[in-house]
Amino acid sequence: GLDDEQQEEGKVLGRYVYQEDGEPLQTYPVQENTTNAYQIIELRVLSNWGHPEYTCLYRFRVHGEPAQQ
Repeated sequence: GLDDEQQEEGKVLGRYVYQEDGEPLQTYPVQENTTNAYQIIELRVLSNWGHPEYTCLYRFRVHGEPAQQ
């Protein structure tokens, strides 16, 4: 989670592996609980199953509850 676009490193909320032989739609719970609300959630792809040039990602969704003011 990042507070703004200028922030270089944010809070890591989890590390996940897409199961290539699993269902096409896979969900992952937050592994690092926090009470902070973030303006930006960044997804970093560390491996793309061996393709040398790109990773194909169709949709990335984040769900949650609004932060208490």
